[in-house]
Amino acid sequence: SLLRAARRAFGEELTYVAVETNWDMCNALERRIADTALCADFLQLRQDTLGLFDRILIHPPLAQDADIAHVRHALNFLRPGGRMVGICYLGLRQEQILKPLAEASGGLWLPLAADRMPVEFQIPTVLFSINV
Repeated sequence: SLLRAARRAFGEELTYVAVETNWDMCNALERRIADTALCADFLQLRQDTLGLFDRILIHPPLAQDADIAHVRHALNFLRPGGRMVGICYLGLRQEQILKPLAEASGGLWLPLAADRMPVEFQIPTVLFSINV
């Protein structure tokens, strides 16, 4: 997971907060990886509940353009000078909506090779970053 990779790369010097709708996964995140795990619908959270962050790692649901809504909403939680890094579906709407956000901010838009993923996850995805 992105959170596990971040913890390995940056260690204990950061505070790791996760939001997950699946209760079992949420509890596992809090026991093993995250300092705080909120079992909630991310799209219902607000700044006064969650706070602001310098960095956001996001791997939103990919079905039915949910990734677009999640990325747009996550931008509300970034402090000025912050950066969001994530993985989203590589589709036409993502290219039209999210890619310009990444490019205009000096961020990254890097399509990932689907054949390097496990068979059940071989869908077109992109690694992106957006700076604010």
